[in-house]
Amino acid sequence: MNNLIVGFAAAFLLALVSVGLASARINTTSPGQHVTEVVLIQSQGITVGNNARLPRGVIVTFYVKNLTQTAKNFKIFGKTTPAIRPGRQAKLTLTLEARGVFPYQSTLHASRVFRGLFIVY
Repeated sequence: MNNLIVGFAAAFLLALVSVGLASARINTTSPGQHVTEVVLIQSQGITVGNNARLPRGVIVTFYVKNLTQTAKNFKIFGKTTPAIRPGRQAKLTLTLEARGVFPYQSTLHASRVFRGLFIVY
């Protein structure tokens, strides 16, 4: 009976750990730290690389790569890259000063797939 309880407890703990590791994302980014984000503009829309969620006070550099066949730009936090020709990239660096949910988009394309949200906590 004790072996059954110990076995069940071990299986339960293993399940908790594996689920926790699979679903939890530890973000050790702190204010003042510099973070790089890769932004891909594709025909399916805009993808923000590692995080679409960072703490207030972080300095972030967005490397924006245009993988479409037409010129696009990237606008976030009131700052916009110049038009990026197909196959080229642009860089945008800023400090995340306020907490909230902020939209990003390509203002050179009206489609909803070229929009998203970035969270600053």
